[in-house]
Amino acid sequence: MKSLTLHAPAKINLYLDVLNKRKDSYHNIRTIFQKIDLHDTVKVGIIDKGISIDCQCPGVPNNRANIAYKAAQLMKREFGLEKGVGIQIKKRIPHAAGLGGGSSDAASVIIAINKLFRLDIPDLRLVKLAKIIGADVPFFVSGYNCALGTGIGDRLKEIRRRQPLHILLLLPGLKIYTKTVYNRVNFPLTKPGPNATMLAHALAHNSNIGRLLYNRLEGVVLPAYPIVREAKAALSLHGAQGVLLSGSGPTVFAIYNTRKEAIKARDRFKRDKRWKLFLTRTT
Repeated sequence: MKSLTLHAPAKINLYLDVLNKRKDSYHNIRTIFQKIDLHDTVKVGIIDKGISIDCQCPGVPNNRANIAYKAAQLMKREFGLEKGVGIQIKKRIPHAAGLGGGSSDAASVIIAINKLFRLDIPDLRLVKLAKIIGADVPFFVSGYNCALGTGIGDRLKEIRRRQPLHILLLLPGLKIYTKTVYNRVNFPLTKPGPNATMLAHALAHNSNIGRLLYNRLEGVVLPAYPIVREAKAALSLHGAQGVLLSGSGPTVFAIYNTRKEAIKARDRFKRDKRWKLFLTRTT
């Protein structure tokens, strides 16, 4: 079987403002996506017919409900592919954690099919196809490590940063589903304090970004889930440059200037079994 194996990276949102709800049920947002080293491994192969998916992770479906399956289905339909697609996913990114694992897996399937079947799809069309699958998928297809996203997150402008950021992820033991959180967002008349343009400039110039981090969804998630609120408060006590909820959560991340600082913070939380900890860095 001809196949291709790709790393599907997780993401964090350094900035996320939800502007309004659209008629297509999505929301217009303004966000800054950042890929991190934590990743799934996605193997995509050409098979005789159909679509098969194999993911040995509790809670992740091995059928049409998996977003990676939907990506393969879209590509087969759009380009009239007669052969089938076999997908194997080794999960490392926690499921329903605000880290974009499913979207990244789907993007890897799109990229792999483009290469395996020699479709030579232009980048712009790949992004448009990715948008059909989900709001975060275009970012993972784009190839950018860090980007300012508008629309539903599909209009992307690359942000280049030379120095890595060291990240500690703290994941409480629960799942939060994106749709539930977005449906509870209120749209106040006042604008948020931090500004995405200021943050993008700080990132590009390797400046301290802690005070510029922002996520409107914290206003929904933190009051509703005390353990997530506690996770953010705990991380804020240990010398981080900044602490923020990623996406719709429940993962909270802390940014450190050095790996040594991140390791020191991780070690403080090791004995508390309420959290899963991931030490990583930006790509």
